Amino acid sequence: MANMERIRYLLEHRLAGDLTAAEKQELALVLADAEQAAGVHEQLQVLMQESLPDGEITVSRWDKNIHAILDADKDMAPRQIPFYKRYWWAAAAAFILLAGGTYLWQMPAKKQSVATLQPGNDIAPGGNKAILTIGGGRHIVLDSAANGAIAQQGNVRIVKMNNGQLVYNLNGNAGEVWMNTMATPVGGQYQLTLPDGTKVWLNAASSISYPSAFVEKERKVTIRGEAYFEIARDKARPFKVNVNDESEIDVLGTHFNVNAYADEAAARTTLLEGSVKISAGAARVVIQPGQQAVAQHPGSNAQQPVSIVNGADLEQVIAWKNGRFNFNGADLHTVMRQLSRWYGINVKYEGNVADEVFQGELTRDLNLSQVLRILGKMEIKFRIEGKTLVVMQ
Repeated sequence: MANMERIRYLLEHRLAGDLTAAEKQELALVLADAEQAAGVHEQLQVLMQESLPDGEITVSRWDKNIHAILDADKDMAPRQIPFYKRYWWAAAAAFILLAGGTYLWQMPAKKQSVATLQPGNDIAPGGNKAILTIGGGRHIVLDSAANGAIAQQGNVRIVKMNNGQLVYNLNGNAGEVWMNTMATPVGGQYQLTLPDGTKVWLNAASSISYPSAFVEKERKVTIRGEAYFEIARDKARPFKVNVNDESEIDVLGTHFNVNAYADEAAARTTLLEGSVKISAGAARVVIQPGQQAVAQHPGSNAQQPVSIVNGADLEQVIAWKNGRFNFNGADLHTVMRQLSRWYGINVKYEGNVADEVFQGELTRDLNLSQVLRILGKMEIKFRIEGKTLVVMQ
């Protein structure tokens, strides 16, 4: 096991970019060893404080350094790190990123949080799960359905691909058209290619309704929850998204994300490419790439039913689609809502729990216990009672 001086040497020279090939392998093995995590954490904290003597410790000034360290194992062939150690590396990487974003930057007292789990009471992350409801009310559980053609609607064949996504293939005229609905449960996500070639990613506890073929002058779908779209271009037939029957998005060709969960304060449409128009009641706004339209739920006391946020954090918005949680700037309740949907848990608060602000990222393939150990670097206490996560003062 490497001592503290050796860990510091490896980290310093990794950041300087002058490690030898042998030293790169040594560092990768140190980072892959769970028993070395505390030493790595301590030396990172020392290096960060020394590099920023003015006390201005910010995520932006150290983010690239953290990533440079976490990429150390890319210098080794996969077979050189045993599988079980690479499995730990996913948790170790998440630990360093999140610790670097909260515990190290905010420098709270060294009192540790408590996360209690009874043996066998851990909760696995979500995965590809969805139910498809087709014409006639037939329900198909997609996560258990075999790959290949799973249904036929007129001349439209519905196919489950080897990668788990669903595709609609049209052969000739559509024939009779049915309405279909794909819904993900809590702890579920799914990818769908609509009959026109539009790609849709559904987050947990979400749904999308659409026709088996687009034969009208407009391509219309309805969503609830959260979805990311990559719209197939068709200037002759505009694409429209009904959001919770509260607002509507008019699209030509674009990439955008819609977060419209009922338990969020507002529905947020974030644009990555193209342009879209959002309508809510009598309000109309057009947004450009990098902007976010915030549509208030009906009955809100907000003065503006739809407002525009400039400079939206696009990586944070679509982190879920890319298999990550991005907690940069998120408060405790926002973090807990995301965990609740992905792990299928209820969240209960005891006492006057401080609404901490988080920074950093986690992969979404971690068990809940791993996530809680990482979040435990903040002064927050947790316990698990069955499927309920209790957040304590």
